Amino acid sequence: MADFVRMNRQAVRQTGLSRRTIRQTDGPPLEQVELVVILRGGMAHRAFLALIEGGDIAFEIPEVIRLRTTVTASTWSSSGSGDAASFRHELTLRETAASAEARAAEGRAAAALRAEAEADDEAVEAEDPGDVDLEPTPALPISRTSASVAVARAGRRRYGR
Repeated sequence: MADFVRMNRQAVRQTGLSRRTIRQTDGPPLEQVELVVILRGGMAHRAFLALIEGGDIAFEIPEVIRLRTTVTASTWSSSGSGDAASFRHELTLRETAASAEARAAEGRAAAALRAEAEADDEAVEAEDPGDVDLEPTPALPISRTSASVAVARAGRRRYGR
């Protein structure tokens, strides 16, 4: 898993991460992320609190998943004092219904593209190769000059030159 996640476009180093899917009866399943972040110093702590108190959070695990979430639970504890203090934040982020709908629509579109590609592959495999000569032809000795002239002529005929 990635060491860093993105929260509202800010890179955040996480020390613990777990994901689970919450099934719904009236919509697509929601993703829930539980996250542990350890920060050093009061300024980093205050900046992180401002980040998570802003309402909706654009959460991203790079190259894995991108969600719009809300904070459903948040706790923090500290040890030490001043600039040497360490803060441990435990967050639970739950995906919004609109984000889950958008993710489901993307999944359906990707599945449709895969099905179309598979149908095209099957159609190519089903074609009759009746006019294709499957017997290998013996190699004829040919010079580089005559080969390049033949290739040039074939290219002109094919593209109308």
